[in-house]
Amino acid sequence: MTTIPDQPQHRKPLPRLPLRQHRAIECLIVCPTTADAAREAEVSLATLYRWMKSPRFREVYRRRHAQALLHVIEQTGDHLVKVFDDLAVQLKSPDPRVRLQADKIILDYHHSALTRQDA
Repeated sequence: MTTIPDQPQHRKPLPRLPLRQHRAIECLIVCPTTADAAREAEVSLATLYRWMKSPRFREVYRRRHAQALLHVIEQTGDHLVKVFDDLAVQLKSPDPRVRLQADKIILDYHHSALTRQDA
C-alpha cells in the first residue's frame, strides 16, 4: 500500500485514533472503493462504515485527504499544466469529435473535483 507523506500543519493536532483506524484512513485515501479499503485495512465493511460516522475519524480523514491532495498537486502540477495546454489545442481542432472529446475530459475533470470537494 502507498502511504502519503505528512505535510506540516499549522493547526491543532489531529485527534488521537487507534492505529487500526489510522491504517483504515490511509486505505480509504489510496483505494478506489470503500470495500477495497476495508479489505486492505483488514476490517469489516460494517466496522469501517461505523468508524466513518465518528466525528473524530471524519476529522482525521478530512485532513489526511487534504494532505494527500496537496501532495498529488505538488507532484503533478507541472504535468497538469501541459495536459491542459494540450487540451486547449484540441478544443480548437477542426474535427468536432476531437473537440467533443476534449470538452468531455475537461467537464469530467471539473465534475470529479467538485464531487470530491463536497465529500
